[in-house]
Amino acid sequence: MRFIIISALVTLACTSCGYLPASSPERHDVRNVTFSRSSRTITFNQDMCFSYPNSKALCLPKGTYKHVATDDTYYYFKSPSYLQYVTLNPSGHDKSNISGGVSIPKQKFIVQPAAAYMDSNSDEKLVIFNMLGGEFTVREGEEWKRDY
Repeated sequence: MRFIIISALVTLACTSCGYLPASSPERHDVRNVTFSRSSRTITFNQDMCFSYPNSKALCLPKGTYKHVATDDTYYYFKSPSYLQYVTLNPSGHDKSNISGGVSIPKQKFIVQPAAAYMDSNSDEKLVIFNMLGGEFTVREGEEWKRDY
């Protein structure tokens, strides 16, 4: 029992510090959100790409992301242009342009620090399709910043 508790604590600490990789891009969750606008923004100084062991990658474009929605856990920031979801294969790669952005937790220290989202067909929901993991959080200040 002690081993399980210690393992859980180490995993939690590593995840929040960015030592564990992000979750699989195929994981997703439908979130109910309230659409709203505020002066909150986040700014990426450069494109940011996250690769995964299953030959997939997600690229977030450089620019200013504007606050567009909120739920109990996250603020949602719309990307200035399309996110790129890339699948690598032996003959090259396939790219998909996705309308969406980044969700940042309202509280800084939670197990899953940030996620990319894809706009859904509904006016009431956004789909989180790719958890960014702690790797995104540790880049704050160098590659991206909060403007709120």
